[in-house]
Amino acid sequence: MLKIENMAVDYGANRVIDQLNLNLANDEILMMVGPTGCGKSTILQAVAGLLPLAQGSVSLGKWRASRKKQVAPEQRNIGMVFQDFALFPHLTVEQNASFRLKDTRAADQWLDMLGLEPLRKAKPEQLSGGQKQRVALARALAHGPALMLLDEPLSSLDAALKDKLRWEIRNALKAAGVPAIWVTHDQHEALSIGDRLGILRAGKLQQIDTPEQCFCAPANRFVAGFLGEVSFLAAQLNGDRAETAVGSLPAKAAEGVAGEAELMVRPDDCGIKPALGEGHGRIEKAQYEGGTWLYKLRLNDGSKLLLRVNHEQRFALGDRVEVVPTTRQPLLAFAPQ
Repeated sequence: MLKIENMAVDYGANRVIDQLNLNLANDEILMMVGPTGCGKSTILQAVAGLLPLAQGSVSLGKWRASRKKQVAPEQRNIGMVFQDFALFPHLTVEQNASFRLKDTRAADQWLDMLGLEPLRKAKPEQLSGGQKQRVALARALAHGPALMLLDEPLSSLDAALKDKLRWEIRNALKAAGVPAIWVTHDQHEALSIGDRLGILRAGKLQQIDTPEQCFCAPANRFVAGFLGEVSFLAAQLNGDRAETAVGSLPAKAAEGVAGEAELMVRPDDCGIKPALGEGHGRIEKAQYEGGTWLYKLRLNDGSKLLLRVNHEQRFALGDRVEVVPTTRQPLLAFAPQ
């Protein structure tokens, strides 16, 4: 089990990771997301031993590293997969996968499992981006790591290939029984692939929980606004209801919030219908998404609201509409900002 306790990492005089605590079960995949520069890749480098700890400790199996007790990267039994593949251009697929292995049977197994058997003799220049990433994964897993660290492994691939390969990687990690920390900017990837999700902001972990819990019950307003599309409506709380510009909505107040608040509304929490009169507002922007339309409404009080509806519900810019609540769950209310 990976255990990180009170970990801090400094870049010169700047503290970029502060008081990080987390445990990772033996076959768990933790997705890590956050704004650019929040410290996601720094965490991976510190766990791998590529950056020194300023405080706290990291332990895995028989080793424990701290500021006073360094453990070299090669002694940590950690596999890493990067977005740039990091393959040796002069070696074949099988030579890359079995690099520094005396017994190549594990490499052979992973080449076969990842569909690379027909490409054994190919050089990296002959491979597609997805094939290169499979080779990098096969090489990492062939060494029998106790932990995998994946830093934006799919960021350089096209959308269709990403969707296919992310599941192949997840299945390979689960088949190997290897825990992993997977850093990504792709929120769909983060929400669908991981067993748990960690949201980072300015070097501090804001929430770590199941993807569903992070999305539906964010720990704070930052998490609510960062994960997925969301609107915040000015509201006046009254028990389990919130009075807003679109009427009364079911609400649940965050801890310590009462009276004036901001209600978190996801695009699928409400629907819309043509207004007989003024309604709640007008259509300001329409974005076609194939099976759905995403509409941005300008409400009568001047605020904005994003709503997603079936593609058959077509509205023109400027149409007056009425907002119809569809959610059966109370909407979270945060302190106003």
